[in-house]
Amino acid sequence: MFSGPCNFIETAAVRCIRQGDDFYIYIHRKFAHGWTFDTDINVEYYSGSNTYTNLTDLYIQLSKGESVDAWGQHQATATVTEGEHSLVLQLTTAPGYAGTLQVEPELISGTFVCRSNGSKGTT
Repeated sequence: MFSGPCNFIETAAVRCIRQGDDFYIYIHRKFAHGWTFDTDINVEYYSGSNTYTNLTDLYIQLSKGESVDAWGQHQATATVTEGEHSLVLQLTTAPGYAGTLQVEPELISGTFVCRSNGSKGTT
């Protein structure tokens, strides 16, 4: 769930990748009027299914042409479920990045289900 300037619920399966000591979630959506929404969630020091308290980075970007708004948080908490089938993100406040026009924070939480072919390999 995203709330704030970007307000929607992600219901589609997302791309999940395990690479080294990281577990990534990628979300890409196209919005109306040419806007593109991208989110990267990165569980740092990943070593298998577990809860990673304050070890999850997230980056959110909304863009259209040269217009870019971005938010981020470097101390989120997430749980990667058994078998890497999903990631459960605890409610996280992501403030807007300096230099972007967006000053209202984005709130993000919920369960992100991995595509069936996403996390087993590395890319």
